[in-house]
Amino acid sequence: GKYISFDDISFLPKPVQKPHPPIWVGGESRPALRRTAELADGWYPLGSNPTFPMGTPEQLKAGLDRLAQYAKRFGRDPSEIETIYRTHQFELTKTPAGAGRLPFVGDAEQIAGDIRRYQDMGVSTMIWDFLRQTEDLDRMLGLMEDFATKVWPKV
Repeated sequence: GKYISFDDISFLPKPVQKPHPPIWVGGESRPALRRTAELADGWYPLGSNPTFPMGTPEQLKAGLDRLAQYAKRFGRDPSEIETIYRTHQFELTKTPAGAGRLPFVGDAEQIAGDIRRYQDMGVSTMIWDFLRQTEDLDRMLGLMEDFATKVWPKV
């Protein structure tokens, strides 16, 4: 390679993606956003950093705006940087949740609307961490079933 080479070494299996698997950078700090804008294929804000919270759509939008500014400085189109968002928040209610509700809390229409809002901001992949909700396997499977049958069809 450019910096170092080895002889008689095999690396298998070879990645399917060309030229390499996607590189995602996690973190919300300015250095993390700068690294993402310069080097990465995707941004993975963890959302649990109290210094740079990303728990609301407004907070994530501000992070995406900062990322776009950095991308432009590096001559990149911000839309080419994939955004992956992870949440453990999921609470499906039978009736709409009231004012001040958290994202992904409410009835199926509200949660589907939240998902569409994040998609509209440029989030291409969402990960729900149902394990953070419960360690009970049956309850976790029930949450996943509710999401798949009641929320996802409305997206």
